[in-house]
Amino acid sequence: MSPRTAKCQTRPTIREIKINKKVITTTLLNPKEVTRNELGKLYTKRWLIEVDFRFIKTVLQMDVLRCKTPDMVCKEIWVHLLAYNLIRTVMAQAAYRYNLPPRTLSFKGTLQQLNAFKGTFLRTAKTCLWHCSKIQ
Repeated sequence: MSPRTAKCQTRPTIREIKINKKVITTTLLNPKEVTRNELGKLYTKRWLIEVDFRFIKTVLQMDVLRCKTPDMVCKEIWVHLLAYNLIRTVMAQAAYRYNLPPRTLSFKGTLQQLNAFKGTFLRTAKTCLWHCSKIQ
């Protein structure tokens, strides 16, 4: 950074709020526009997003992208996101069935259960395809 650009930069004005023993720093300065309660809810949503990114990167093994070309890397990312959304859909359906909040179910546990029944799912799919082919 040159001395000329350094002079042009200013420090942002921030607001610090203590919510549930945590200090949240924000540039949303007007308490009438965004209340303490709303900031707490936003922080919780942001935290859940961070946790979801961690699941995608570690549990779904997207921490290292294996493809070599930009086009294939893009496809690899989309496949991981598709898998993540399919797993979350299964979790949401199970939670709904047992009247539970979806976030109370374990992402990794759900993935392990899906992997445990993978053979059954494949056999069922093959049987369905076989029956469908006989109908036509």
